[in-house]
Amino acid sequence: MTVQASKFTPEVLISAPRRSAGVPNARGDIVLYTVSTYSFETHSKSSQIRILSLKDGASHLVSEDTGASDPVWISDTEVAFFKGSDKGTDLFYQNVEAPTDEPNLIHSFHGSLSSAKTKTLSSGKVALVTAAVTTPDGNLFLAADEEKPLSSGRTYDSLFVRHWDTWKTKNENALWYGQLAKEDGRWTLENDSFNLLVGIKLASPIGPFGGASDFDIHEKGIAFVAKDPTLNLARYTKTDLYLVPLKSFTDQPGAPEIVKTGNLIGYTHNPTFSRDGKSIAFFRMKDKQNEADKHQLLVIPDISNLQKVETFYATSDDRGSWDRSPSSILWTADNKHLILSAEQHGRVLLYKVPSSASEATNLPAPIFEDGAVSDAHLLGDSETLFVTTRSRIESSRYLTLNHESQNITEVSSSAKNGKAFGLTQDQCFDIWYPGSAGYDNHALCMTPSNFDKDKKYPLAFLVHGGPQSAWTDDWSTRWNPAIFAEQGYIVVCPNPTGSTGYGQAHTDAIACNWGGAPYQDLVKAFEYIEKEMPYVDIDRSVALGASYGGYMMNWIQGHPLGRRFKAIVCHDGVFSTLSQWSTEELFFPEHDFGGTLWDKRENYEKWDPARYTGNWKTPMLVIHNELDYRLSIAEGLAMFNVLQARNIPSKLLVFPDENHWVLKPENSLVWHKEVLNWINKFSGVSPAEYGYYAIYTVPLGSGSAQLSQQISEQPTSTESHSFNTFSNASRTPLPHSWALSAMATPPAFFHALLRPAILQILRATGYHATRPAVLDSLTDLAARYMLLLCQNTAHHAAINHAGRGGHDDSDDDDDSEGEGNGGSAVAPAQADDFTLTDVRLALQDAGAFGAERTVTEEMWRGEEDTRGVEEFIAWFAGPRMKELMEFGNADGESEATDYLSALKKKHNQAAGDAKFQGTILGRPGEGSQVLVEGGPVTTIEEWIAQRSPDLLRSRGDGDEKRPASSAGSSSSGLSSVDSERRDVRPDGDMMDLS
Repeated sequence: MTVQASKFTPEVLISAPRRSAGVPNARGDIVLYTVSTYSFETHSKSSQIRILSLKDGASHLVSEDTGASDPVWISDTEVAFFKGSDKGTDLFYQNVEAPTDEPNLIHSFHGSLSSAKTKTLSSGKVALVTAAVTTPDGNLFLAADEEKPLSSGRTYDSLFVRHWDTWKTKNENALWYGQLAKEDGRWTLENDSFNLLVGIKLASPIGPFGGASDFDIHEKGIAFVAKDPTLNLARYTKTDLYLVPLKSFTDQPGAPEIVKTGNLIGYTHNPTFSRDGKSIAFFRMKDKQNEADKHQLLVIPDISNLQKVETFYATSDDRGSWDRSPSSILWTADNKHLILSAEQHGRVLLYKVPSSASEATNLPAPIFEDGAVSDAHLLGDSETLFVTTRSRIESSRYLTLNHESQNITEVSSSAKNGKAFGLTQDQCFDIWYPGSAGYDNHALCMTPSNFDKDKKYPLAFLVHGGPQSAWTDDWSTRWNPAIFAEQGYIVVCPNPTGSTGYGQAHTDAIACNWGGAPYQDLVKAFEYIEKEMPYVDIDRSVALGASYGGYMMNWIQGHPLGRRFKAIVCHDGVFSTLSQWSTEELFFPEHDFGGTLWDKRENYEKWDPARYTGNWKTPMLVIHNELDYRLSIAEGLAMFNVLQARNIPSKLLVFPDENHWVLKPENSLVWHKEVLNWINKFSGVSPAEYGYYAIYTVPLGSGSAQLSQQISEQPTSTESHSFNTFSNASRTPLPHSWALSAMATPPAFFHALLRPAILQILRATGYHATRPAVLDSLTDLAARYMLLLCQNTAHHAAINHAGRGGHDDSDDDDDSEGEGNGGSAVAPAQADDFTLTDVRLALQDAGAFGAERTVTEEMWRGEEDTRGVEEFIAWFAGPRMKELMEFGNADGESEATDYLSALKKKHNQAAGDAKFQGTILGRPGEGSQVLVEGGPVTTIEEWIAQRSPDLLRSRGDGDEKRPASSAGSSSSGLSSVDSERRDVRPDGDMMDLS
């Protein structure tokens, strides 16, 4: 089963399943992941913990408890996860091969835990390390235990005062550890957990975004990173690597040992033990105030000697010769190589390097170059990696990669390589254009899915934040270029001076140059588009940006480029660089403007957009959030004040409960609507439309049945489609599904299929006649019910088997030789799109079945849930069904003794004829043909036309043109051809059902 969107809208983006990176078990045959969805029908979020079998591609549910989080493997077949409440955090575990109705409790912690990591020890026991908010005296913090002060006043005598979206308290992050053991078949925590950082002034993970990548564990101890407590935390990025050796995870911790790295004294991250635990690899930056400095690779060959640290690709200036900034580390099974991910030219690639610096003589070459890799793990002790990646058209893709042969095998694609969203790779392209520094700059671009090179489209010019960041071939739920492309824009996302992935010099050149080279690069990008892209209607351009991109919107607004845009959108931008010291991470303005405000004020003033507010003229939408402590709400208010005072068309959107980003689904939908409505209004694009519908089709063929769900924006005017268009009326909820449907009438196919069945049910129940409106209503209800079952089946199949890699024959663009993905052979998996279990779950959702199991619907044994199938077969082959079939095919001599016939005899004076009622043929001799009202028809469309005079009139056909046999009622039903009475009567008359 595939889920297919014919129009990619904000609702589709926000409510689509969000699948985490996959994490395989130690054996390498099952992958653990999570899926979350948001329903705009129920206004609620659902989440699931799931496993994916790499043997057959089947996905199975572990938990659908929305409170479950941080799932981790504790054995090859058991998963542990947290569930938090105001009373603390419970640690549960579940056997994924034979799950019980309820998970098993391991331990209850009196605090808030997250970011768990586990390691199976040689004893068979499991080491557990987790992060937790901790009080100054070293205990777990629980908000419910905190005394409520009588005053709301806060006092501070050091920085941070607030960070990201939170006011700082005396509590800090700490790492807690313990040991799990199995006793009498159940996992337990052997000892009280220990605070690894008790009594020392270190905090880890590092806020606001630190998590499991800030520490690693092995049998020999725990490695972690923490900020240097001797420096002002808000002004310096310096973090150090520490190791706490442990003889046992049931012992109290010793003192952390710091790792010295010479002249590299900047930010440290991603400590990673080798598989044998003898070595640690990690990254470190050189500068202690530059958060965007290059990550350099280092390895401690032997953790018993922390004084010996190898720096890879070292140079005399300590800048390193490899001009890329890697972000993740994975050791190969033999510990001889490292797999690194790093950004390059708008992609996130995988590289392979020797694990010894002395052997790393050649600069790394990529082994995988498609999209943006977000995670990679080794499958057991093999040479195969399990990789999670994304792209501009793909929200989550799982594949396996042999790091020796570089062979790729597709495992699963959430978006069916874009087709689930109505997107294709053909929409994506890149451009290189002359930059301000004498070398070419790069931009990622996207066209509408219905792009025609002979037509002209307005330009959506997107400027990224950071500023030391980049647009990449990645998926985003906040700034997704496809959203703008599907509104009818050519989307261009430039990576000007300051962007990452093009060498450190390109990144560093933005320092003390915010409105200089980056602005000139954007001007040159705009000029290139105007000259080289004739399908762009340059006079209908709009510009959008957030954070530094918002700064650039204000800078553009005050400079000549601003006059080239019809409208501007500024999200959480900088109004004045002089107010940068109201931010929380002060190392950022201090580095980017060359010093403090009092020492280097000229740099702050030089690039201050507020100096040019007298030039502002372009209509602007300002968005700012009250929990944004990086750029305070005052910046947005100042922008809007200036715009209003200058009588410039403008609008202000504020979210009191959002930070620098808009993350809550309902808020995100409002954000998208306001942004799209604003730019469409001034660019001349049709007003953005948000209601959309779903249809389901079941292709017939020799293969397994496939149910396809298509989701599309509901047009405000009638358009010609190759599928059925539904009017925008009542909504049919789809529980926990991103395939929301706003529809009134189910597909005509369902009506055609069900109307005869409804007629026969009425006959079988003993009714002689009914009003046409009753038959119409019953048919419509049955069609809606069938549509609901299809929706729910599609939903469960999309989650249970989300893009298992099954080949889609409809994709004419597939390389028949399997040489996609950079020339690597791709072997698509073959799998059914839905199973009986999915249908049964849909029936449970609709209330037809009771939920017999509360947590999971089938045992994990690699087989379908076939409960009830044998009983159905027995009934179908039984005497009752046999008699019914005889009535429909034979000479009518059989005696009907089943419940159906008995019921009919109660409602028919001619008991001898009762056995024929409820059958399609009726009494012998009454008719030998079964016709749809109005005479024989050959298509469903013709049948619809005959039953709908309103539709005929809308097409210009009068009643006089209708066949005489169909005059009168708009209802239709089966009739006995030779009957003296007609099934069709004028409205208000009764319809003969005999």
